[in-house]
Amino acid sequence: MKIKRIVPITTVSNREELEQTLQQHVEVLGMEVVMDHGWIATLADAHGHQLSIMMKDSTAPGNPDTSVFVDDVHHVMPVHAPWVWTLSTRSPMKTGVRPGSSTATPLAL
Repeated sequence: MKIKRIVPITTVSNREELEQTLQQHVEVLGMEVVMDHGWIATLADAHGHQLSIMMKDSTAPGNPDTSVFVDDVHHVMPVHAPWVWTLSTRSPMKTGVRPGSSTATPLAL
């Protein structure tokens, strides 16, 4: 298994703060918003650097602070199923893989 990329995730309190943070990164660092789902957005630059900004989920035990993309998530699953790895350093949160997905997503404990 190879790691394709690691993306840090910063948590903000609400949509207004998310929009302000995105605007600052676009204006100051020249990054571009490449994905925006309303509650999470990802910025990238021309060199492949990425950063995700996520709204705090008050119903979850915590928010992830890292997203790890691998070339073959199914290779990892038999070894570590049903939990793939723990990514959050702020709270105990297990991360699993959604069916049909190639990326990890936070799961409630």
